[in-house]
Amino acid sequence: MNILYILLVLLLFTVLFLPTPLRINIKYKDGKLTVKLYSLNITNRIKLNKSSLKNPSGKNPLFAFIKELKSLNFNEINTKFPLKMNIKFHYGLNDAAYTAITYGALSSLKVLIFNMLKKVFSIKKYNLIIEPDFNNPIFELEVTGIIYINLVKIIYMYRKLSNYKKLNKPMRSNSA
Repeated sequence: MNILYILLVLLLFTVLFLPTPLRINIKYKDGKLTVKLYSLNITNRIKLNKSSLKNPSGKNPLFAFIKELKSLNFNEINTKFPLKMNIKFHYGLNDAAYTAITYGALSSLKVLIFNMLKKVFSIKKYNLIIEPDFNNPIFELEVTGIIYINLVKIIYMYRKLSNYKKLNKPMRSNSA
């Protein structure tokens, strides 16, 4: 019976404190989106249509969530999730000149994307490859990443962000 308790404590310790790698693969090719978690294809489980993206107020909840994340100060959080990410973007437009101009603009986004990810994650590996195709119109995007998560950090981040949100709520006046 004591061995069972020791195993349960070790399992609890492992789940709470040791980082667990979460493998994500997102691929868009030939008009098809594929989302994989580890090797499990979860694309069929994600059903998004226009009615599910709108709440009763008529606003898109995804954009509301992104706006909420942008308003939070992630500099207050000392612990961040480690991340390894590879992004491969293969594109082509009908005109070689437009493709070249777009390549220059997309190349300058590498640093911007890195800095945005650095606010939330501790980046261990980051690789963004942009491949232009000057002859064929094509759009392919593949994002593969590993996020190392553990339950203690999730709880810590939730508490810090909720405290920050409570402290920085704007005061509403009831005067008419």
